Amino acid sequence: MIKVIVPVFFVVCASVAVAMKASDRWSEPEPVVAENTEKDFRPEAPGPRATALRMENDGHYWADAQLEGKRVKLMVDTGASMIALSRRDAERMGHKIEDLDFKYEVRTAGGMTQGAYILIDEVVIGNVKVKDVDALVIATGLETSLLGMSFLKKLSSFEFRKNSLIIRQ
Repeated sequence: MIKVIVPVFFVVCASVAVAMKASDRWSEPEPVVAENTEKDFRPEAPGPRATALRMENDGHYWADAQLEGKRVKLMVDTGASMIALSRRDAERMGHKIEDLDFKYEVRTAGGMTQGAYILIDEVVIGNVKVKDVDALVIATGLETSLLGMSFLKKLSSFEFRKNSLIIRQ
């Protein structure tokens, strides 16, 4: 009986050793990750058509944008399907509020209101320029204009990295 058990034991051990070696050869090595500290991180966006937006102290990303040549400060909101403009910002852009058709029902953080559709010819944020962007002018309840998905989806990419939002065209 011992003559049978000993060879079987060696065969099993050899098989286990071969299997372990094979699994080492086929498994991916653990990636080596360099520790990134805040001082090492530089949010510069490479390329001529990219811009980095820093997170502000309020926890939001803000963009100093040019909408049809007028400066408008926008808060980035990925939950907004379109750029949402306050009445004040729409007027600054040259839209006459009395000429707008507030026919769309809009749900905002403050509740239901109406919106008027406009097409923004050009939105410029840093080095990024996007043409023909859908927007809504919000009738009531919006103090801060929002940079929504109608702009963001026209980009080649946008990514949140550390305390920056990098937008690329």
